[in-house]
Amino acid sequence: MDDVLIKCPVTGKPVKTGIVAEREGFEESVLEESTVPCPHCGQTHTWDKQDAWLAD
Repeated sequence: MDDVLIKCPVTGKPVKTGIVAEREGFEESVLEESTVPCPHCGQTHTWDKQDAWLAD
């Protein structure tokens, strides 16, 4: 299981979304628009699957 990450648009740093997934399941998943508080810039970011990737 790997963390699902997005990129903070302010700092460019990766942000954990709080979701974990297996690689096979992630590719097939449907992740709709969600929000996550960013520990880097303090803002709340809205994201969907096209913005996300799995941590290595």
